[in-house]
Amino acid sequence: MSSRPTIALSACMLAIYLFPACVLALTQTSVSFNPKLIWSFDSKSPIFANPTSDSQNIFFANSAGMVYALEQHNGSVRWSYNANAPILSDLSLHDSSLFFQADNGSIYRLNSKSGELIWQNQISKPETSSRKIRFEPNGWDYRSSRPVVYDDMIYVGSADSKLHVLDFNTGDIIWETEVDNKVRSAPLVTEDKVVFPSFGGFVYCLDRISGKIVWQFNSDDHVEEKPFTKIINSDPILHYGQVIIGSRNTYLYALSLNTGKLVWQYPYKDSWVESTASVFDNTIYIGSSFKRAQLAFTASNGKLLWQNRSADGLSFARLTVSKDSIYAGTVGVQGDRFKNFLVDGFLLKLDRKEGREIWRFPIKPSKNILPYGVISSPIVIDDMVLFGGLDGAFYAIKDEKTEHGILSFTVDRDKLKAGESTTLRWKTIDNAKAILNGKDVAQNGSLNVSAQKSQRYVLHTEFTTSGGLRKEESAILNLVSLEPEFINIAYYGSASASSFENNDTPLSANFVIDADLKTRWSSTWQDGQWIQIDLGKEFPIRRIVLHWEEAFASSYRILVSASMEEWNDLYENKNSSGGVEDIELTEGYGRYIRIVADKRATEYGASLYEVEVYETATK
Repeated sequence: MSSRPTIALSACMLAIYLFPACVLALTQTSVSFNPKLIWSFDSKSPIFANPTSDSQNIFFANSAGMVYALEQHNGSVRWSYNANAPILSDLSLHDSSLFFQADNGSIYRLNSKSGELIWQNQISKPETSSRKIRFEPNGWDYRSSRPVVYDDMIYVGSADSKLHVLDFNTGDIIWETEVDNKVRSAPLVTEDKVVFPSFGGFVYCLDRISGKIVWQFNSDDHVEEKPFTKIINSDPILHYGQVIIGSRNTYLYALSLNTGKLVWQYPYKDSWVESTASVFDNTIYIGSSFKRAQLAFTASNGKLLWQNRSADGLSFARLTVSKDSIYAGTVGVQGDRFKNFLVDGFLLKLDRKEGREIWRFPIKPSKNILPYGVISSPIVIDDMVLFGGLDGAFYAIKDEKTEHGILSFTVDRDKLKAGESTTLRWKTIDNAKAILNGKDVAQNGSLNVSAQKSQRYVLHTEFTTSGGLRKEESAILNLVSLEPEFINIAYYGSASASSFENNDTPLSANFVIDADLKTRWSSTWQDGQWIQIDLGKEFPIRRIVLHWEEAFASSYRILVSASMEEWNDLYENKNSSGGVEDIELTEGYGRYIRIVADKRATEYGASLYEVEVYETATK
């Protein structure tokens, strides 16, 4: 059997529905994380635009018109380019080309390896005056539309109230469509549609090839009272056929991509929805401005899951989301114009599932810069977080953990039949005194234990930190003996699939055996895709539980094999309704189980949260 990582206590409790035998818990004391500055680069002008990166470099632009390519790990300058006009649009990287829009009305294409100009085309009139960030209906005008590359064409909005389409190779305009007001957001481009909002509060959908309007959505038609402003400044994103977009009229909207009809809306009340949404595993993560919070919603219906208000700053930046963490920039303001908003600016790290703050990295205010903090989105590369500040500096930081005496405390298997044995393993730092259940043990050791009865194992350490401080730390493992009907043998296996969807993050096969109902596998958008579990050895198979996501298979088969050379039919359902399917089997024996989604119930892929496999049919 393959070994599994230790499960934290909170995760164990969440998994009881799936696994009644989830009894293993690792608890470490004094666990904390702090951001450590690796390097910083002073560009000497505020950074509003989101950066981008390739395998070696980080690219960013500032409001003085400078574009920089820095080496990711040490911040050294690879090249720089001066556009001689403020750059407030996010950067787009496509192959070896870097695209952006400057306030002189031009779109630029640079060679990302050398910084050399490939072409420049002025698509709109230059901005007539420097933009002022102030609290008024048309204030906080701090963005320009990011050029989006699709099928050798570039789609971009402008201050001339137009959506322009340019030739990738030459920069020549192919077509342009005029709308009611200036377009500051990056368009959402699909195979046949282009969706984008305007400063006038409309969301437009154009035919991608001709530029003709397919539908338009007027946010004024969906508010309870006349808003202070109706500007839409966030980028639209697509999630399962829904366009997610926020407005300064205080509403977050989900619209049908095909029709523009309202699917759901969420009222923020007294706060702009300025941040572009991020979606991870059917959850929307977004920041708010004057509520000064980060929030999480269920993507399918707009239900609020949590909000974090630990840092009193305006959350304008798009949140960067990973499997476990969220990184959020906040903006601080001071002075007579912001008497009600005397707040600080930070980069925050939050726990993704709970919204709890883990740490904050402060951006010091400058006498010459107002506001201050972080208004652009960070990039996470390996263990580094890279982002630009309104102080003009570009930062690279990483998590720095506090020192611990216990390096690891694990068990080979955490769910055993009565009488079976398993092995505890532990490792401590060199200068630690290690004590297991009251007895001194080696710093790096193991112990074979039997699951005849419930047993609690406590590893305790006493050690001295590098700074000379005496510390104590403990870890706990609870082991019980179980009957076969309580042991999900799929949990100890491995999973593979014919395909997986890459939507923000890969929705890969192993998510169906991770004891987490918030993660899932999803196939590509085709019939006949499959997912397969290797149990490690042959078992009798008498019960299988499938936890389908909303995109389920209406017709599927379950096959079993001893060697993957010959497959036998185990179960078939040609009229599935999805949800949780608890399947009892009269016979079945093998090592490999394959679930084939012959027909999808929706236009999307087949998707499973979890697959459970048991040796007995007792529920």
